[in-house]
Amino acid sequence: DGSLAFLDILIHSDLSTSVNRKPTHTDTYTHYSTAAPQSTKDSLIRSLTRRAYNICSPQHLHKELTHIKQVLINNGYLLTRITLIMERTKNSLGKAKTPH
Repeated sequence: DGSLAFLDILIHSDLSTSVNRKPTHTDTYTHYSTAAPQSTKDSLIRSLTRRAYNICSPQHLHKELTHIKQVLINNGYLLTRITLIMERTKNSLGKAKTPH
C-alpha cells in the first residue's frame, strides 16, 4: 500500500503518519485490576495518548484514539477514567492536533 514503517511510526504514501505496531503486538498492558499504583495506570493512558497526538497526522488521530480506548477497556480500564485522563492529556498538549 506504499507505507513505510520506521520505528513506531507508519509513514503513508501521502506522507501522513500514524502509529505502527508490529504484527506480534498483542495490545496487552497492565490490567486495571492489578495491585499497581493508580498513578502507574493513569500514566499508561497518558503515554499512549501522547504518543497518538505526537505521531498521528490529523486524519489518523481519531482512529488511533478509538483504538487506545478499546484496548484499555479490554485491559479492564473504566471508560470514564480513560476519557478523563485522555481529555486532561489533550488539554496539556494544546489543541493544535484536535481530530476533525
